[in-house]
Amino acid sequence: MPGHWEGDLLSRANNTHIAMLVERRTRFAMLIKVEGKDTATVVDALTMHVRRLPAQIRRSLTWDRGKEMADRTRFTLATDVKVYFCDPRSPGQRGRNENTIGLLHWQGYSTERLNSLPGALIRPCFTDARRMIRTC
Repeated sequence: MPGHWEGDLLSRANNTHIAMLVERRTRFAMLIKVEGKDTATVVDALTMHVRRLPAQIRRSLTWDRGKEMADRTRFTLATDVKVYFCDPRSPGQRGRNENTIGLLHWQGYSTERLNSLPGALIRPCFTDARRMIRTC
């Protein structure tokens, strides 16, 4: 059943931040430019993008244990998406997300490179990475 997402905030030098959401079943991925890594900024950006999704694919979000989702209650109230957190040092609980991050780095798309592109260009760049052959 689609609608269960995995998320992470990619932060690199020069104050560049991109939130990544990957749907577990379909592997559909969204990259969201975020101006900062504070809780309010991240929750606002995620809320804006998740609300655009159809209600039937907004069920849950599994996030790492970062401080950026400390205000998960506000996110859940605004989007009707329940937020769960992974256990410490358990990246396998967000396997799709970790795999997608690896594919992006393998393709040469660093956070700085993605953040320098206009928002409309992020999707086509990322589409290339999602078309790669995967073994399951």
